[in-house]
Amino acid sequence: MKRVKVREAECRDLKEFGEWLYANRKLNHFDPNIFGYKSTRILAAEDRDGLVLFLPYQMVLMTDSLAPKPGVSKLKKGLALRECIYSLIDHARESGIGEIYFVATDKETEDFAVSQKYEVIEGKLMRLTVSTFPERNSRPQ
Repeated sequence: MKRVKVREAECRDLKEFGEWLYANRKLNHFDPNIFGYKSTRILAAEDRDGLVLFLPYQMVLMTDSLAPKPGVSKLKKGLALRECIYSLIDHARESGIGEIYFVATDKETEDFAVSQKYEVIEGKLMRLTVSTFPERNSRPQ
């Protein structure tokens, strides 16, 4: 098996990256807005025959496990959540982060999020917990 090396994409790669994005447009759901985020980078993977693929990535905020006070009114919960969202937006802007995510587990929360300009993403949100993955030097080559 050929050894694949990964590096940051360089200016010389951009033409090929664009062509490959276009060729895979039905599969990759590419969002050109990611290039407006300061945290976006592109990885390039290559083997001895040349480039194999590109993988753009970005830093995002992922919220987790909403915990309102039991019995709190919908109005109070909504106002508090809206203010938390504004705080997250401020933090994201300061950090160069362009997107904020969460997983809606009930219709009421999803509806509220949509009212606050969240969009429902098609497909499945996938998660890799870094701490459960082996260190690079312990993986088979």
